[in-house]
Amino acid sequence: MTRHRGRPRAVATLSVAALLVATSSACGGGTHSQRERLASSSAVAAAVGHKWRLTRVTDAGRQVDVPDSINATFQLTSDGRFAASDTVNGLSGTYTATRTGFTTTSTVTTLIAYEGTDPTRLAVIASMGAVLWQESAVAATTTGTTLRLNRANYQLTFEDIGPAASQPPPSATPTTTPTHS
Repeated sequence: MTRHRGRPRAVATLSVAALLVATSSACGGGTHSQRERLASSSAVAAAVGHKWRLTRVTDAGRQVDVPDSINATFQLTSDGRFAASDTVNGLSGTYTATRTGFTTTSTVTTLIAYEGTDPTRLAVIASMGAVLWQESAVAATTTGTTLRLNRANYQLTFEDIGPAASQPPPSATPTTTPTHS
């Protein structure tokens, strides 16, 4: 009988130990997720407070270098907002840092029509819209003074041009009437 008493005690002790391990893993999981979120959003943290000028657009492997005369820019604020310009339209909204970059939400734009035919400007407008306009995940990486944003077939490469300009908060509603320039 002593054997049988010892065995249930061993099973009970093992069960309690397993429960403690599971509980501590579950509690630590939240901390791990928080650490992971903070570590992985380091590209976003490095981008915040800087003004970035678009220097290259890559669309499905095709690269287009953006000359200085096309001043397309991107900025992130510490309060979770972004502002961008594709040189024709302003885009703004909110972002949330993720493990691989950020997710955009509440994006608004000025909706000004571009009637020109400059292929570089058209590539800039299309790629900025494809990466930032849709409320979706954007992968972000920083290396020195370079910021890269990736979504679907697009990669936008920016260079740091200094501190972000202070701007008013983004509008809560988009402009819906296209204006022709």
